[in-house]
Amino acid sequence: MLRTLTILTHAQQGFPAGYFLAAMAAQWQAAGCRVKLHQGLAAPPPAEAAFLHVDLTRVPADYLALAGRYPLAFNLRPADISKRRISQNLVTRDDGYEGPVMVKTDANAFGLPERALALAGAPLRRRLAALTGRLWSPRYRYYDRKAAVPARIWRDPALVVERFLPEREGADLVVNQAYCFGRRWVRYRFCAPGPVVKIEQATRIWPLADDVPAQIEERRRDLGLDFGKFDYVLHDDGLTIFDVARTPWLGPPPWNERQQSAVARLAAGLADYR
Repeated sequence: MLRTLTILTHAQQGFPAGYFLAAMAAQWQAAGCRVKLHQGLAAPPPAEAAFLHVDLTRVPADYLALAGRYPLAFNLRPADISKRRISQNLVTRDDGYEGPVMVKTDANAFGLPERALALAGAPLRRRLAALTGRLWSPRYRYYDRKAAVPARIWRDPALVVERFLPEREGADLVVNQAYCFGRRWVRYRFCAPGPVVKIEQATRIWPLADDVPAQIEERRRDLGLDFGKFDYVLHDDGLTIFDVARTPWLGPPPWNERQQSAVARLAAGLADYR
């Protein structure tokens, strides 16, 4: 296992314990790895490897270059996880699809990390500008037919429209989440009332698994993702990936047994790097 590791974060972002990587880092430290946290673009401390953890949809080039100084660097790719870059399921106003859709932000996590940076220390004029081009509340919007999508949404470059292709379990909808680090996988599967499925409202949660469909592993290789999360569903049209995250959120401690097990399984992946 690596003996020293530096986690590189954005100058204006912290590294709270609720991040999945923060929980993994605590386990690495307990196992004897010296984990250093470096915030910003100043000269980073020496280490055998770096872990880039910038919670933005598009990682600035300066941070990619910073991580590239290390002999081994995790999570330099993909530098862009916007829906237009990741989704294979987008529709346009004039294409032939007429079924149900979801409206989402092109930016990951509703664009909230980008908004936080734009608002931090900004004058009022810039703060107001940062609020334009966003969904007014942090949730997806569902329309039972594409024709019902308001015209203003099609004109907004910060929003995208995706086909709604649910995986069903009785009256509920299913989400699959596959977390990876190196060759290690942890898969969640749960269902809840739709149309937006959240684990907090889960009516059923399946046991954790360490296998994923071949399409997920292939997509991980294509993207070059070392660590992160895929959200996907299985439906009549096959497997659809609808979200990729480089900085997944676990939630603040204390963690339940399922969360602790997921962290331990992925954290063990550091032993694959020497």
